[in-house]
Amino acid sequence: MNDAITPLMYSVGFLRENRHDDGVALLLLDRPDVDVNRPFRHTNTTVLIKAVEGNLPRVVRKLLLRPELHINSVDVFGNTALRTACKMNRTEIAAMILDERASDVEVNRGAPLVDAAVRGHAGVVRMLLDAGGIDANVYSSNGFTALAAAALRNELPAARLLLDAEGINANIGTPWGGSPLLTAAAQNSRNVFELLLKHPAVDVNLPDTNGTTPLMAAASLCLLDIARSLLDRSEISVNSATTGGRTALFAAADSGCVPIISMLVARPDCEVDKRDALDGATPLHRACSRRTGYCTDRFKCVRYRTEMKSVCPIEFCHRKRIAHGQNKIHVQTGTDCR
Repeated sequence: MNDAITPLMYSVGFLRENRHDDGVALLLLDRPDVDVNRPFRHTNTTVLIKAVEGNLPRVVRKLLLRPELHINSVDVFGNTALRTACKMNRTEIAAMILDERASDVEVNRGAPLVDAAVRGHAGVVRMLLDAGGIDANVYSSNGFTALAAAALRNELPAARLLLDAEGINANIGTPWGGSPLLTAAAQNSRNVFELLLKHPAVDVNLPDTNGTTPLMAAASLCLLDIARSLLDRSEISVNSATTGGRTALFAAADSGCVPIISMLVARPDCEVDKRDALDGATPLHRACSRRTGYCTDRFKCVRYRTEMKSVCPIEFCHRKRIAHGQNKIHVQTGTDCR
């Protein structure tokens, strides 16, 4: 036998795939001299973590009764026993860990709440929130909060539980500083998006670190329903810009999304001639600079092919094919108009 493996480790499944003998493990745990904390040297996985993985509640309970047990031991993957239980939807075992060793277990270590939320384990999420001591806004190692993780995967039951949690901040957080609403919009997570949009504390204009808002994300991906829901909000800002000076209209123009372009330019508060900080181009320039794209004439468009960039929009539009005297876009605002 491998010198890194003890009989107790072997009995709970080390070196064997899906073969567990909790009877042998229970007999070994009757011995006061058995080492319950010795980790497997390659992964630092403890007997407790392995018993959780193998869904051996009787072994877990007996381990928890050992006062010398290191309940917060972490393997090389950042997993504790509690985090493993939450990842694998072992609600009974997770509750057992919290009940038996409530004063010892570090409930936020490794962010088990995020692991449960991103996998849609609503029962585990409820159990963790009810247990107390859980930080509903804790970040995982990759920078997500539980609510943002639920938005990422469109996990509606988990998101609903989290929004009702005490102390929840509905406007944080992702690795790039974006809100759960921005995450839901960018991932087209419609169910969670609509839930968040109805929450009174959610800021619909909150940008990420680059200045991207939920409306910009919807425009860049041509998500009509999400864009329409955002534009129906009275507090929506259609002219919010990224750090490069690009608005939602720029995003829609770049993606060639004519329906969203039409919705935006129809609004009297939309700044259609706003220039970006990169080359001073307007949204019309961005639409025209696409190899195959659209020049917009409010609800009409002209299809064309070109590789030219940052020149007079009139040249792109085949010498005034659009009736620029009657639309909102000032086609004479080109960077190189002569």
